[in-house]
Amino acid sequence: MSDPKKALLMEHLSLESDLSLEEFSDRLRAVFRLPDFSYDAENESEWVSTVVDHVEYNIARPFREGTLTKWDSTVPEGCNFGISLILHHGHPQATHEWAFEHLVVPVGRAVAQEFDTAVCYHRTWEGVGRNIARAVIFRPHEAEPVATANGRKRPWLIANVRQKMKVLLFLFAIGVASLPARDIVLGIVTFDEPSGFHGFGPHHDPGDSPFELSRTVIQYQPDDNSARSFRQFDIGIGVVGYEIGQGKRITFRALSEEELKAELLRRGGDGRVDVSLVEVIVSNRKAFRISSHRPAPSLRPGAVLYSESYFIPFEPNRGVTLQLTADSEGGISGLRALLTRVSIPKDPKEVRPPPPPEPTADEKKKDEIVRNLRLITGAADQFLLEHGATRVTMAELKNQKDRYVPDLLVKLTSVDGEVYDDLVFEQGRGLRVKTQTLGEIVYAP
Repeated sequence: MSDPKKALLMEHLSLESDLSLEEFSDRLRAVFRLPDFSYDAENESEWVSTVVDHVEYNIARPFREGTLTKWDSTVPEGCNFGISLILHHGHPQATHEWAFEHLVVPVGRAVAQEFDTAVCYHRTWEGVGRNIARAVIFRPHEAEPVATANGRKRPWLIANVRQKMKVLLFLFAIGVASLPARDIVLGIVTFDEPSGFHGFGPHHDPGDSPFELSRTVIQYQPDDNSARSFRQFDIGIGVVGYEIGQGKRITFRALSEEELKAELLRRGGDGRVDVSLVEVIVSNRKAFRISSHRPAPSLRPGAVLYSESYFIPFEPNRGVTLQLTADSEGGISGLRALLTRVSIPKDPKEVRPPPPPEPTADEKKKDEIVRNLRLITGAADQFLLEHGATRVTMAELKNQKDRYVPDLLVKLTSVDGEVYDDLVFEQGRGLRVKTQTLGEIVYAP
């Protein structure tokens, strides 16, 4: 996935396609005459990427249906491909306006036309935890994209000859109804939702650290939000006083009040200026407010975003987080009225749903074996395509290292006594391996 330290701005599109990642990326590379993609994979997804002139083209295809929507609630249901257009440090015009005109629109139109499917432009990432939901649809054979829920039109369902993308997110995004005292985190914080605001679910992004324990639970924006008048109110849970050591082991330490203030100031100062911290009262509880502002050229030329972040401790190392963001100090003043609608009980205790059942040892083994077979199949498909062949052995594939065979495939080890080195991949046929305790496992995509 993309390195967040390199990214200045990300634009996200999604679509549905029956193609494999290799087939899809090969066609996309040909359309835009891109350099060769590099391939990578992990337990939930596979992806390819390439960089041209400080712009990264990243294409991800999770292995399971619905994963993209689970990661990112702005992705319409049914989409199984995600395209991220990422502007790296060093790009001369890393603004949303430039990216929309020179990347989003050309890519959205070309992909819709090439693959005969609707393409949804659904989100802009401006930094860790800073996301703007979009709602633009590119359809094949249509000259102009269609704006939906971010404008004044009513939400709708997108019909396509190859799919039905149920954009349930759009219904949620504009707020079907204003429900009083909504439970944001059950047992910890409720919010009396005001009229004229709509809520968005949490976003997950390649630029967000997978080991960041703090999380934004919900974001609110006024219905009349625009690039000319921007306001946003975030509610979440913050975690402080922890370190991630070797092996991704997380350890917590007790913080004094001064240490807590220092950590909050350090976090609040990332890329911002005039950072300050004061003690205030929110929902009858002691809170720490961090104020700052930063340039926001991706919003509009010369724009400045003002921010007030509130950390309200409710147990050691954890607190409710509230963030007010606006493009003017007057906008911040208006958002402060929302603080009175937040309620935190005297003795908050998060009510967590029961965890899903842990997979059995045999299920874990089978999943790992299937993942290995999937990696082999992807590399074999690419080999057959490039060589015009119908058959390839594992030994031949390993000889292609540094081309399209990942190191992970070269270093495959047996999970349950299965042997990979003897495998032969034939076009149109699946792969089979015999195991010691699970019998024969077949992978036939």
